[in-house]
Amino acid sequence: MEEEFPVRMAAAAIAALLALIVAIPLLYAPGTFSGLDGSPGRMDWTAPGGIDPVSAAVYALGDLLCHQMESRSPVINGSEAAFCARDLSVMAGALAALIPLGFKRLRGTAADPRAAACALALSSATFIEWAAEHALGAGALFPRAASGALTGVGLAVLLRAWAARLAAGGG
Repeated sequence: MEEEFPVRMAAAAIAALLALIVAIPLLYAPGTFSGLDGSPGRMDWTAPGGIDPVSAAVYALGDLLCHQMESRSPVINGSEAAFCARDLSVMAGALAALIPLGFKRLRGTAADPRAAACALALSSATFIEWAAEHALGAGALFPRAASGALTGVGLAVLLRAWAARLAAGGG
């Protein structure tokens, strides 16, 4: 397997999901998707009638993986997005990093500990923002989105290092 293949596949999957997240609310009447607040890891949303299976699957995925708090989610065409601003930013940050990383060979650097250190440093932005938000009792969309984007870049670096290691015969 070519070392760039898993990176390109991840980029394609994230791009497709982001496109669906933006497009789906535009396909339905304004406000079709609202009141999605819930808890991650638990299916507590029921699709309204008349929703196609792909749209229902995207919103079900958001329901399972995201808390979907309306105050923290973008509104598109009067509908709450399937994922919150932080989760969307993680995906966008990962995609922004995966695109160039999918075309760069890293052979020989697969065991380089700098990739893991870089990924950890970038990903820690979300934890720092979350801790500050809870310590100060305030939260805003921009810090959530910015920290999410940095985390996405960190996850992309980690995925790229793993793909290079896999291609080099490692685990």
